Amino acid sequence: MTRNARLEDETPSLGGSRRQRLLRALPVVAAYALVVVGATVAADWLIGLLGMELRPTTEPFIHRLIMASLLTYVLLMALPFVPGVEIGLALIMLLGPEIVPVVYLATVAALAMSYGVGRVVPEHVVARAFATLGMVRAWRLHAELRALPAEARVARLAGRMPSAIGRTLLQYRHLTIAAALNIPGNGLVGGGGGIALAAGMSRLMSFPGFILTVALGTSPIPIAVLALAALR
Repeated sequence: MTRNARLEDETPSLGGSRRQRLLRALPVVAAYALVVVGATVAADWLIGLLGMELRPTTEPFIHRLIMASLLTYVLLMALPFVPGVEIGLALIMLLGPEIVPVVYLATVAALAMSYGVGRVVPEHVVARAFATLGMVRAWRLHAELRALPAEARVARLAGRMPSAIGRTLLQYRHLTIAAALNIPGNGLVGGGGGIALAAGMSRLMSFPGFILTVALGTSPIPIAVLALAALR
């Protein structure tokens, strides 16, 4: 029996119409949306408090607010489809260039956390998610790739790419991710957290390679802010 035939036989039961499958996924989506909204509101509230006047009596409180804001920023940046970068920019605008290195390190830590989560998610969980949502073609591709090592996955994916552009993006995937992190509107594909999570789940790059990619890919804005501050 060929591999394709085995995949046909192993294709999971989709268990109902597309509408029924989406309804089953709705509680999870709603719960995640509540988490995102709650975290965003909390972040806005914390940033609003940072605008209070700095006095000897308020200094300890503001320091705690800064730490809480940074922690919230890390958590939001790590979540897919969450515009966490705006919080980092707000912290820089409120606190000045001195906070830029801290925000930069927090950004790298957040994306590394997302990647790590994606890397440890069991592959059968990913397959189950595809099956639940009725994404048969994604399930089949995942089933075809998950037994292969990273380089073999890349070669198999490259062979399935319909265009030279797609193959080039895959071949230079580190540069592709670095560019995606800086493209306006990348929230449509998951934002920084979603991109990092997908990179981890794909298992197409090593952890050191991903950290180096993120460290370089997120550096242009911090460097620009520090350079402008130095020129004043």
